[in-house]
Amino acid sequence: MSNITEKQAALLSYIKKYTTHNGYAPSLREMADHMGLGAVSTVHQHLVALRSKGLIDSVSRKDRNTRVHNIPKLIRIPLLGEIAAGLPIEPLEDPEPIFVSTDLVKSPHGHYALKVCGNSMIEDNIENGDTVIIKSQNYMSSPKDTIVAIVNGGATLKKFGGIDENGQVTLLPRNSTMNPIIVDSSEFEIRGVLVGLVRSV
Repeated sequence: MSNITEKQAALLSYIKKYTTHNGYAPSLREMADHMGLGAVSTVHQHLVALRSKGLIDSVSRKDRNTRVHNIPKLIRIPLLGEIAAGLPIEPLEDPEPIFVSTDLVKSPHGHYALKVCGNSMIEDNIENGDTVIIKSQNYMSSPKDTIVAIVNGGATLKKFGGIDENGQVTLLPRNSTMNPIIVDSSEFEIRGVLVGLVRSV
């Protein structure tokens, strides 16, 4: 199951509680009023996003036509910013935490999320605008790990390609049009390992 934003999680919780209590879903106007959104069209956009993530059925502009799936427990993960090749992690101006299923991450502790900028990992199906879930650690669990690496003060999401006898570290993009990044081991640091991926909507 994909992650949902804090607003989407609040809306989903409201629909579920309302439906359990009343036997039918709230109207779009009731949802908008409860969320303080004003415009019904904004509520509809959130509902479309929730449906695309498999959490509700029957999204339409008709009143009381929303059904909530049985969903696993959600946990809150901080969204720290955007990550692009060779640049510092760019803090988002007004980041919302994201909510992910415990099927994906068992505990929020020691995990964070980053929004991907660029196409350096597209051959691993990590695309521009996706969100990656990162386990914060300074080592790899497996040689096949995708890592958040700090190189020359900047952060990048790459495959670890090894270290040679001269202490040169190779970081591999997963895009055949791009060249590897090669840095001295003294300028290289692991800040986390990829454990999950959420598609942009």
